Amino acid sequence: MSNLLDTFMTINVPNGFEMIDKLSGTEFEEFCAELLRAEEYTNIQITQGSGDHGVDITADKSGMSYAIQCKRYSGNVGNTAIQEIFSGKAIYHKDKALVITNSEFTAQAMKDAISLEVELWNRAVLIRKIEKYKDARLQKEAAKRKQEEIKRQKERELEAQSKREEQRKREAAEAESRRKKQYANGIVYLADVFLKPLYDRDNSLRLVIGMDHNGTSLITSLTKAPHVLVAGANIESIFNCFITSLLIGSKDFRLILLGNYPNYGDYSISPIIEYKRSIPEALGTIKWLEDVIEKRKLQKPYNSDANTSIPYIICIIDEISNLVAADPQIVESLIKVLNCGAEYGIHIILGTQIPNEYALPRRLRDLIPVRICRYGLDQSQFKLIIENDDSDKLNNLNECYFMSKENRLFRTVIPTISPCDIQKAVDCATKDFKDIINNQKDTAIQAGCTNTQLKKANSLTDKIKHIITRIFN
Repeated sequence: MSNLLDTFMTINVPNGFEMIDKLSGTEFEEFCAELLRAEEYTNIQITQGSGDHGVDITADKSGMSYAIQCKRYSGNVGNTAIQEIFSGKAIYHKDKALVITNSEFTAQAMKDAISLEVELWNRAVLIRKIEKYKDARLQKEAAKRKQEEIKRQKERELEAQSKREEQRKREAAEAESRRKKQYANGIVYLADVFLKPLYDRDNSLRLVIGMDHNGTSLITSLTKAPHVLVAGANIESIFNCFITSLLIGSKDFRLILLGNYPNYGDYSISPIIEYKRSIPEALGTIKWLEDVIEKRKLQKPYNSDANTSIPYIICIIDEISNLVAADPQIVESLIKVLNCGAEYGIHIILGTQIPNEYALPRRLRDLIPVRICRYGLDQSQFKLIIENDDSDKLNNLNECYFMSKENRLFRTVIPTISPCDIQKAVDCATKDFKDIINNQKDTAIQAGCTNTQLKKANSLTDKIKHIITRIFN
C-alpha cells in the first residue's frame, strides 16, 4: 500500500481519490495502516479477519493506545460502526477509538461519536492527511536534493581546489626544475630571485645575491649586513645586480659609485646615483663620508622619527687596491666609516679583483662580515676572503660563494643583469613612479579627497606593480 500513497505524489489528491474507492476491504485496511504510519502511529497491527469485534487495526501514538475500524463504503457509515468500535475498545483494552472511512458519516453516527468520544476520519480528513503526507514527502525530497546539491558543490569545490593545488605544485615543480637547470647552466634571472620584493619598495636596502642549487633565493639586507666585500674577476656583474635590486626594492637612498664604470653609462638620475670616476674624487668622497658621520652624530639618532627624511648613503668602491696604492691612509678612513657608518645610515660595498693583505688588512676585513667570492682567485686569495678550506672550485663564470653575516657559506649563481636592465630599473624608479603617483594625486585632489585619502593615493597601484614586473619579463 505504500506504493498507493506514493502514487499521489504525481497526481491531484481529490481527483485521484477514486483509487481508494476501488479498494477491497482488506486493501483499504492495509492502506489505512500505511496512512497511520505516515501520521507517526506506532505498533500498528491489523487484526484477524473474523471475530475481531469490529476492531480492524490497533496502534499507539503519544502514549495512547487506539482501537481502529476501517470502513470502505460507497454510502454513508451509520452509528452501528460507532457502537462496534466503542465495544471493541473495551474488549481490546485500548484508550481511544477511531473509525476511518472513504465516505461520510450519518448525522446519528456523528452524534453518537461525540457522546462516546470516538474519533472520526471521513473522506475530507483522508484527503487532508494524504496531502499532508505528499507535502512532507516533497519537502523531504527537496531538502534531500538541496543537501545532495550542497554535497556535490562541495565536491566540485574540493575537486577544483585539488586541481588548483595540483596546478600550483606542478608549476612550482616546473619552476624548481627550471631554476635548477638554470643553475646548472649558470644562468639565473633577477625576476626568479627577486619576485616577491619587487612588489614592496621599502628601506630594508635589499641586495640580490643569487640562487643556490636548490633554487632558493639568496637576498641579504644592507641594514643588517651592514657592509659587503666582493672579490674576484668580473665583479661588475655583482654591482649591476646590487644597483638594480636597490633601485627596484628600496627607496630613500643615495648611491655613490667610486671608480671607472665604462659599462654603466650615464643614467642621469642624480642625486640617486653619483659617479666619482677619478682616484682623487674617490679619495675625497671617502673623506667626505667621515664628515657626514660627524655631522650626523650631532643630530638626533639616525633611525629616529625626526630624521626619517635623511637618506641612506650607499658607497660602492670598484677597486680598493687602486685607492690604497694612491693613498695608504685611506685604509684608516675606511675603517672609521665601516666601524660606525651603519649607525648613521652609511653602508659600504667594497670590491677588489686582486685581494691582498696590504689593501685588505685583517682589522678592515673583520668589519665586513658579509662577503662574496667570484672566480679568478688563487687559493691564498680565496682563503683571505672566505677563510674556508672546504670550498670546491667554481664551475662557471656566474657562480660565486656567499658568506652571510652568520658565517654561513652558500654557493650560488649570480643573476644575469645587463646595463639595459639597469636602465629599465632606473626608468621605473624615477619617471614612471613619479608620473603615476602625481596623476593619482591630481585625480584625488579633483575628487575632493581628504589628506588621509591622499596618503593612500601615494601607495603602489596595480599599474606600478605591472611596470615593475615587466622590467625583467
